[in-house]
Amino acid sequence: MFRRAASQESPDSRGLGLARCPTPPGIGRRLSLAFSVAAVVVWDFNCCSLGMYWHWARFAIVPVCLCGLVILRPDVSLGGILLLPPREEKRTWLYRIAILVVAYPSVKCVLTACLGESLREGTTPIDTTRLLYDLGRALVVAPIFEETVYRVFLGECLAPAVGRWVTIVASAAAFGVLHMLYGNYTHITAVAGGVLMWAYLRSGSALVPVVLHCAWNATTVGFALALGP
Repeated sequence: MFRRAASQESPDSRGLGLARCPTPPGIGRRLSLAFSVAAVVVWDFNCCSLGMYWHWARFAIVPVCLCGLVILRPDVSLGGILLLPPREEKRTWLYRIAILVVAYPSVKCVLTACLGESLREGTTPIDTTRLLYDLGRALVVAPIFEETVYRVFLGECLAPAVGRWVTIVASAAAFGVLHMLYGNYTHITAVAGGVLMWAYLRSGSALVPVVLHCAWNATTVGFALALGP
């Protein structure tokens, strides 16, 4: 149940973990996968444009995505998606996560300076009376929701249809637009979307981008707290 179905890898999916399809999909299947992604992304964008960031109508997207994967990608095990990377790769991914977490503050400072952005741009000062509430949203709810939609569902549907690099670019673009609707977009946000998609496709585990996303948000919250209002 928790093992991914064995399948022949296409040349474009070699070494990408979950981004595999038993046979290259035909034009009809490619269109159905792309249309499904577009429908889910438009649904989420519409909720955000209406200010329904924490509404049940938006969170309903998660079960829809998971059910959609069962139908659209029967060769992929949902249980396998939630598992850690293969045993021989766990240590490698721990190192990668540690390096990214440590390097992120420095990279953020350099990029924001080069792009002419303020370090405070895209962050909202956190009221200490709502600190735990905001931390829960930033470190738990947002990473799980956004990684399920913009990495797991988008990656599993687009990678077999259009290839890994188009999928990474699409994830970066969608993630950037999403944060525009949030009102906290920076250029780094779009880059982060691409990095997280690469991490998901490469590791084969949703836990890797979720942990990275949590670390990303924790650093951003830390900047907001340190800089103050």
